[in-house]
Amino acid sequence: MGAEATNLYDVIRRLRPRWLQVRSTRSLNMETEIAVMQNDMYLGTAEVLKQMAPELAYEIQYLEGARAATAIPGLMSGRHIEGAIIVLTR
Repeated sequence: MGAEATNLYDVIRRLRPRWLQVRSTRSLNMETEIAVMQNDMYLGTAEVLKQMAPELAYEIQYLEGARAATAIPGLMSGRHIEGAIIVLTR
């Protein structure tokens, strides 16, 4: 078996790798990104998951781009979002 995951990025990469894939490009001026939210706060792109310990999360959800836009008001403002990874913590 492989090495133990040391951060949430590794956990998601192993269990749900499609969540980390940007599948489309919507703008020449802006990068399309996978947004990361911790509870109700925008943290940044999927790279921030590399600084988060797996035991921090009690639930992780994924929202497609259109669903993320309606579920998280203001998230799309100035960004092209492919989807959102929601990390719920206690």
